[in-house]
Amino acid sequence: MDKNNKLSTKSIISYASGDIFGGGAFTLIGLLFLNFLTDSALISGTIAGSMLLIGKIWDAIIDPFIGNLSDKTKSKYGKRRVFFLTGIFHISACFSMLWVPLNSVIWVKVIYYTLAYILFATSFSMTMVPYHALLAEMTKSYNERNKLVGVRAIFSNISNLIAGVVPMMIIKLFSDAQNGWFGMGIIFGIFYAIPWIFVFLGTKNIKEDPPIVSYKENDYFLKSLWENAKIVFKNKSYRLLLGIYIAAYTAIDTFMAISIYFIKDYLNMKGSYTIFLGIFIIAQILSVPLFIKISSKKGKKISLITGISLWAGTLLLMLLIKPGSSIYFMYIASLLMGIGASGVAVTPWGILPETMDVEELISSKRREGIYSGFMTFIRQLSQAVALFLTGVYIDIIGYQIANNPNEEILQTIETALGIKLFYSFCPTILLLIALYFTFKYPINPKNFDIMQKEIERLKNNGSKETVDNNTKIICEEITGIEYKNLYK
Repeated sequence: MDKNNKLSTKSIISYASGDIFGGGAFTLIGLLFLNFLTDSALISGTIAGSMLLIGKIWDAIIDPFIGNLSDKTKSKYGKRRVFFLTGIFHISACFSMLWVPLNSVIWVKVIYYTLAYILFATSFSMTMVPYHALLAEMTKSYNERNKLVGVRAIFSNISNLIAGVVPMMIIKLFSDAQNGWFGMGIIFGIFYAIPWIFVFLGTKNIKEDPPIVSYKENDYFLKSLWENAKIVFKNKSYRLLLGIYIAAYTAIDTFMAISIYFIKDYLNMKGSYTIFLGIFIIAQILSVPLFIKISSKKGKKISLITGISLWAGTLLLMLLIKPGSSIYFMYIASLLMGIGASGVAVTPWGILPETMDVEELISSKRREGIYSGFMTFIRQLSQAVALFLTGVYIDIIGYQIANNPNEEILQTIETALGIKLFYSFCPTILLLIALYFTFKYPINPKNFDIMQKEIERLKNNGSKETVDNNTKIICEEITGIEYKNLYK
């Protein structure tokens, strides 16, 4: 990074490639893991969803701890980059273990897949928490961060496209479906590990903030979780970001989880699943520059409002579709939903670094690891809740489990209709909740610049007594704390 906050193309691309794993792995699991547990492992939806929630109990403890740890780590590779180095080795194994075929009694399968999911969640956090934390240290520029997030989103969405189209193609190459799932898991486990070589090597010239050594008392898991929660929830902007993020990403995850059931069991278009998903994800990819431009010119709130409105509106239009409807209606709907989902997916991660800057205004400290840890925890929690709700719901509406992994079941009309209603209404309600928090979010390009200038002034021993009234009001609005209690 140079003195003008300009990042080199190499640094941007190397760093952004990490979201091949961050975005793609979550998309693949969100799309197929619940379906794998119900249709291949032959576990009921409620039990399968509960298994994932159990994994989140562990994740609730480990994510903030890892964030804390990455803030304090000392190594010759830096406090963040050392985690990328280790990720090269454990990501492949942990992802592959999720898809191991088991022909055993139900309790053995439940225990195994729960433990495998816990291991994957740990592997994901050990890599992605430091990865997100590094973003705020790479540049302080509002527009440079937007650019970085935009390039990251392109990598993520390309990986999403691969995750949506290629797995089923691999599975179909095998005569036995269970072996197909496992073969797919091994291939994608290797695919998701490789980018971390480039992230590790390409970020070696990034100047990281010094390790924080002033809160050693937070080393215990539960104490770390509690102490870190008290830190981040003081930050008004971050609280509102979490409201946006939880609602928006739970909407994304419920949509992804139910899509395969909607296309397969309601529309009876199983063969077109990859086409619809491909259109959706390609539209996401191509729309990223649009939402980055909106974020830079009009602010991130406008970007989110645009994306949410387009996606939620199209979801409600999907209530009009019936089995036998024109396939072109689905093509157009997939295109519009993909454009809207692009804004919903990319913008919250663009907001995260500026909420980390708010922490510096509050406490005079940079705590990127703690903030990143909570975001990664929320990301995994949102998916677990989404898969749990989807699993419970399909059980409630009578979804029938096959007797063997290669058998296909024709669902009842009532079950198919229930899937359609969930597909339209559940993500829409969640998106409207995200819209509510978006309207309340206080940071825009103008007051972001004022905040940065005030941080620099205070950092250079500027007096709080000489602050102008407009800056004081903006700082209080952004932080939710009286100005006299800031920068302590």
